[in-house]
Amino acid sequence: VILAGEFPILAGNGFIFGIVMMILVGVVIIGGISSIAKVTGKIVPIMAGIYILGALIVIGVNIENIGPAFSAIWDGAFSPSALKGGVIGVLIVGFQRAAFSNEAGVGSAA
Repeated sequence: VILAGEFPILAGNGFIFGIVMMILVGVVIIGGISSIAKVTGKIVPIMAGIYILGALIVIGVNIENIGPAFSAIWDGAFSPSALKGGVIGVLIVGFQRAAFSNEAGVGSAA
């Protein structure tokens, strides 16, 4: 149902799509770790290339917003609210570590 919105050919053919996917996944899993390594060795570089290409397309379409984006990042990182958030975050982590170290030997699980 979810994929049918993107691929209309799948509308009403969910069961067949599920069977095909089951067979493909089964072949990879039954082949063992070497089969999984072969499949991922081919798929992962393709996925990385598609991801980088997509990111470059998005940047290219929104090229006029790059300056304001860096400005917003800079202003947000060096604002008083960022300082307050950082201090509060450090305090929370410090309190958590202190509480965890003081429970040593008590028998409670953190």
